Amino acid sequence: MKRKEYSDWVKSALPEGCVARERSGKYYVCKQTSHRVNGMRYPVPTDVYCGVISKENGYMPKGNILVGYSDVADYEFGMSCTILTGYLPSLTLFS
Repeated sequence: MKRKEYSDWVKSALPEGCVARERSGKYYVCKQTSHRVNGMRYPVPTDVYCGVISKENGYMPKGNILVGYSDVADYEFGMSCTILTGYLPSLTLFS
């Protein structure tokens, strides 16, 4: 089986001991290992997802995604908006 040749920018960002799999223009980074299973003739390969490689950002490990406050929409549900605007004058917030 012929080994896949990566682009220069993929080679430079690829962590050691990992392989990149291309799907729909994105490169997904996996740590490839194998383990023995009783009754099987050959070791069973296992891949562990590690992150993504992009041309703009390089290697991005999996984890939390940071989002700015301007990108988040905040919605209020329930009676709190009505109470805070003073629509119900009989209810008082602070006594």
